[in-house]
Amino acid sequence: MTDEIKTVGFAGLGRMGLAKAKHCLNAGYNVLGFDITEGPMSAASDAGVETLDSAAAVAAASDVVIVIVPSDDDVRAACLGDAGALAGATPGTIVVLCSSLMPETVTEIAAAAPDGVDILDCPSTRGPEAADAGTLALLVGGEAGVLAKARPVLETFGEVIHHLGPLGAGQVAKTVNNILLWCNMQTTMEVLSMSKDLGLDAETMRKAMYDCSGDSWALRRLPLINPAWPVKDMKNAMVIRDQTGTEMPMSALMADLADGLSMEAVAKLLKS
Repeated sequence: MTDEIKTVGFAGLGRMGLAKAKHCLNAGYNVLGFDITEGPMSAASDAGVETLDSAAAVAAASDVVIVIVPSDDDVRAACLGDAGALAGATPGTIVVLCSSLMPETVTEIAAAAPDGVDILDCPSTRGPEAADAGTLALLVGGEAGVLAKARPVLETFGEVIHHLGPLGAGQVAKTVNNILLWCNMQTTMEVLSMSKDLGLDAETMRKAMYDCSGDSWALRRLPLINPAWPVKDMKNAMVIRDQTGTEMPMSALMADLADGLSMEAVAKLLKS
């Protein structure tokens, strides 16, 4: 904990938000939180988070506010309006958007921020297990000076922090990561299916690839990946593609295949 930042607030106390909040508690910060559903609020309270009745109330009492909710619309609801975080934030507050968003959503939130309230976009990668362990990879967009102030908080749950550029750059980086992840997961399942169809054991083949040039994070973590968001992620990727005019034929194909990824399909594939 630093002299400058003593209280960290959370708008969103779900799977990822609560994991991050626990790390902030363990680091000695005062931690406040709000969620729109009772279950996460109760779990957070049991963990030692002081729960309040709105994101605005959390922001009013916090030096750094972590917004970690599922979608762009959820972020708007958590940040905007009379009950949103920006309504309570005061000059010097840093609002960190940790959800996976479209870059223009980050711009929209920043434009609505009161004078003196700073915004960072900071999506993460590596998944829930890394959130529990405090070993997330954080992809940050925003001003370097603002990141420097928020860094001690982010380091409680992030093993590595990459500053990619101005606001929105973190979301571009997360989209790049998501394209690579889901394309890699799809091709991993395809080649293991081919191996199984040829009478070979898919799990044995998967582990053999650890020592080969086709090795990857998705290959090694395949049984543990929960593909909850590939449809959303690839839809966002295609919107950005259309905005830039970039030729992305493989990514476009993955957008069409995204709804076929599931933990059930992986379990069936790797079953002997």
